[in-house]
Amino acid sequence: RCPLLVIAGSADSIVPAGLSRDLHEAAPGVKRYVEYPGADHNDWEISAGEEMLDDVAAFVSEHIGSRPAPRPTATR
Repeated sequence: RCPLLVIAGSADSIVPAGLSRDLHEAAPGVKRYVEYPGADHNDWEISAGEEMLDDVAAFVSEHIGSRPAPRPTATR
């Protein structure tokens, strides 16, 4: 019912990529799996920073669309 984007690093030492692939395969509906070669769990910005942000933005845009940013509320 909700689009799912699973992002994994091939060298993830906390959540092995195989578990991320299993999650993706088990999930029903609209989904995408993206694996970044050589990326560990906490080094996305080094391994795939801009690419990952582009992938996330494309997925959100494709499945949710762009929505205007909420207007800031005045604070006192």
